[in-house]
Amino acid sequence: MENKKAQPMRSKKYFLLVLLVPVAILLSLTFKPLVATHYGVEVTLRTEPYDPRDLLYGDYEDLNFEAESVPVKLFDSHLKKHFKITKQDDDEYAQYLGKSLRIAEPTVYLTLGKNNGIDEVVSVHEEEPSSGVYLKGTLLTSSYRDGKVRIELPLDRYYVEENTGKVLEEQSRKGKLLAKVGVYHGYPIIKSVSVENK
Repeated sequence: MENKKAQPMRSKKYFLLVLLVPVAILLSLTFKPLVATHYGVEVTLRTEPYDPRDLLYGDYEDLNFEAESVPVKLFDSHLKKHFKITKQDDDEYAQYLGKSLRIAEPTVYLTLGKNNGIDEVVSVHEEEPSSGVYLKGTLLTSSYRDGKVRIELPLDRYYVEENTGKVLEEQSRKGKLLAKVGVYHGYPIIKSVSVENK
């Protein structure tokens, strides 16, 4: 008799567990953005001119940041050692030869410093910094040009109110936007975007 009572209790526990696991996974996805927004260090990043065919896609704005185009001279000595630039005809190509040759686009860390109220990249590292404000990004070696390489940050999209964004769209094409970004242990999230007053 007790076995029959124990079976429905056990199945209820499994049902609750199966129900709670997806909820826990979904809630965990919001953890980093919430922490970065509310407890992260606030930095100000300048955008670069950006003019794709359709800049405004519905309710969000595509953005390009100056911090994503970094001179190789800002790489720390360890990263420079694993970064090879080769010339072929009149073109230059970059290749990452770091920790593992299988990693074509490694994770890097951009240390930030203030310059007239705007946060700019002061150095790039392979290892996560132990202090200071930094962004975590992906080194895109295939985009090497004029001594600079592109580092992709997870900041390319900013959601705007419905039927707004014309001013931001025009200013983005001129590279005259500033973004307030919350940063928590390298994880960035855009808090607001405004037109830069020069």
